[in-house]
Amino acid sequence: MVIKIPQDNIKYFFLKGFIGLHGCSLTINDIDEENKTIALNLIPETLRMTNLSKIKVGDFLNYEIDQTTRTIVDTLSRTLSSQTRAF
Repeated sequence: MVIKIPQDNIKYFFLKGFIGLHGCSLTINDIDEENKTIALNLIPETLRMTNLSKIKVGDFLNYEIDQTTRTIVDTLSRTLSSQTRAF
């Protein structure tokens, strides 16, 4: 499954990291930062135990970003930005 990540949220995802999608934690298997998409591999057991098999092209999905990852990325961005301005 390939999903488009809105806005600038693609910065919070990384290869072999995870995304919460409709309440399921799934591993990210590919990232295309230019097109702002991530790819997920869904195994048969996940499809059987969830409603993810009912997702259709164009559906809006509920996704969650790990709060720890968000905090690290935002903190590093602010820190690096302030150091760049100091020079």
